[in-house]
Amino acid sequence: MYVSKWHTFTASTMLQLCAGLCYCFSIYSASLKTELQLSQTQLEGLGTALLSGGYLAWIPGLVYDSLSHRHKLGPRLVTGIGVLMQSAGYLAIWLTATHRITLQYWQLLLLSGIAANGVVWLDTAAIITNVRNFPDERGTVVGAMKSFLGISASVCTSIYLAAFQPHALRFLFFMALVPVTLGGASALFMNHVPYVEASEVVHEDRFCSTGRRFGTFYVIVAVLVVYQMVTALLSSRHALPAESNAWLALGSLALVAAVLVISLSIGRIGSVAAHIHATAAEEAYAIEDPLLAQQHALLWTACSSEADAVATAPSQHTALLAREASLADVDLTADEKEAVLASAMPELTFAESLACVNFWLLWAAIGVGVGCGFAFINNLGQMVESLGGSPDAQDVYLSLLSAMNCTGRGICGFVTERCLHRFGIPRTWFLVAATAALAGVMALTAFASLPLLFVSALAVGFLLGCFYCLMPVLTSELFGLSHFASNHSIMHLAPTVGALLISTGIAGAAYQRKAAEHHDPEGKCFGEDCFRSGFLVMAAIATAITCSSTLLYARTRAVYQLRFAELQRHQALVQ
Repeated sequence: MYVSKWHTFTASTMLQLCAGLCYCFSIYSASLKTELQLSQTQLEGLGTALLSGGYLAWIPGLVYDSLSHRHKLGPRLVTGIGVLMQSAGYLAIWLTATHRITLQYWQLLLLSGIAANGVVWLDTAAIITNVRNFPDERGTVVGAMKSFLGISASVCTSIYLAAFQPHALRFLFFMALVPVTLGGASALFMNHVPYVEASEVVHEDRFCSTGRRFGTFYVIVAVLVVYQMVTALLSSRHALPAESNAWLALGSLALVAAVLVISLSIGRIGSVAAHIHATAAEEAYAIEDPLLAQQHALLWTACSSEADAVATAPSQHTALLAREASLADVDLTADEKEAVLASAMPELTFAESLACVNFWLLWAAIGVGVGCGFAFINNLGQMVESLGGSPDAQDVYLSLLSAMNCTGRGICGFVTERCLHRFGIPRTWFLVAATAALAGVMALTAFASLPLLFVSALAVGFLLGCFYCLMPVLTSELFGLSHFASNHSIMHLAPTVGALLISTGIAGAAYQRKAAEHHDPEGKCFGEDCFRSGFLVMAAIATAITCSSTLLYARTRAVYQLRFAELQRHQALVQ
C-alpha cells in the first residue's frame, strides 16, 4: 500500500526543515572561530562548505533516477542517506569545537561537506518525489517545499534564543540530533504514488480539493513568516526574558505543526486510487490533443495501478503531431516553429543536458545568485560587528533574512505559476528580474550602514528564495522530468561553486585586506569599507549574469509560448 501523496507532502516539509539547518551557520560561527582559532578566510571556507558543499550533488540524483521504478524504496533510501550524512557531519563538528576530538582544518572541511551533501540528498528526495506526485502543479509544489526550507533558520533561531542562548555550541549539538529524529520519522512517509488519488479529483470549490489544500499551506506559511518577522523585530528592540522567548518559540513550533492539518484532513494514511470515467468532451479532447492528453492522462483516466497509468499514455509520435497542431495558435515565424518542434519541452538525459547551452546559462545564473546570497549570510556576523552592531544582533538579522527567504520561495513559486497559466509569461523572465535586482542589492550593501543592513538582509533573503525556487522548476521545464533527479542534482553544483568563488574568494579576501590595513591586533576590521570592494565586485558580476539570463529568456520564449497555447486549450475545454 502506498502512503497518500498528502502525507508524503507534509513529511517532505519536515525534511526541508532539516535541510534548512545549513542556514544557521552565523549563529555559531563566532564560537567556532574562537574555539578553533580560525582566520576569517578559514571561517569563510568552513561556512561555504556547510552552506553549499554539494560537491557530490550528482550522486543522489543518479541514485534516485536508478531507483525511479521503486516508488517506495527510492525516496526512502535517498532520505535515509541524507539524514545520516547531515547528522554525522554536524556531530563531528560539535565534537571538534568542544575539543572532544582533534581534527585538522582539511578534515573539518571534509566533514562540513558531508553535512552539506546530506542536505542535497534530503532536498532531492523531497523535491523530486513531490514534483512527480503533482506534475501539473510543479511551480506550486516547489514553492511550498522551498518556502519551508527557507523559514527553517528563522524557526531554529527562535529555538536557540529560547533554549540555548548564549551557548551556541550546545545548539550545534541540537542541530546534529534534529535530522536523525525528525528526518528519520519523515522518511517512513516518503513514496511516489504512480496514479491519481481520489483526493485529487475533488471539485475545486470544495475545501479538500488539491488547489484548496495548497492554498491552505501557503496561508500557514504566510502566517508563520509574519509571526517570525514580528518576533525578530521584538527581539531587536527589547531584551526579552527567557520565559518570553520560550513562549515565542512554542508559537513557532505550533505553526509548523499546523501543516499536518493538510494531510490529516484526508482521514487516512494509505493512498486510494481514483475511479472515474471520462466524459464525452474529455474523450474528444484526448483524441484532438494527444500531447495534453499525455500530460494529463493520470488526471482524467480511471486508473488504480501503475500499469493502468502507463497504458493510458499516448505514443511519442502522437505527442509530436499534437505539438504541430498547437503551433497553429502561436504567433511564430517558420524558423521559430521548426526550432520549437525540435526542442519544446525536451526530455534530456544527464549527458545531453551538459551539452546544452541553456543548461549552462541557467547554471551560471543560479551559481551567481545563490553565491552572492551565501556571501552575505556567511559574513553577516562580521558585517554587523564591523558596522558597530552588537554581536547578538546577527541573530535578528538572520531571522529576518530567513523569513524573507521563505517568502521569496513561496511567492516566486505561486506567482510564476499563475503568470504562466494566465498570461503566458515565461518563467525565465523572472530569472532576469531576480538577477537584475541582485545587482542593485549588492551595490546597496557595499555602502550600507547598520540600518540599511536590515533592508539588505530582507532583500537578499527574498532573492535567495527566488533563485532556489526557480532552479528546480526551470530544470524540469527546460530539460524534462524523465531524468529530473540527475539534472536537478548537477544543478546543485552551481550554488556550491558560486559560494566557494564569491563568498571565500571575493568577500573573505576583501575583508582580510581591509583588516590588515586597520592593523587590529585580533585581525578584525571596523568601518563601512570592510566589505565594500567585495560587494561592488559582486554587483558587477550580477550585472553580467543579468545579460546572460536575458539570453536564456530569448532562447526559451518560443517554447513557453507553445506551453501557454496548450494550457489555454486545456482550460477552455475543462471549464
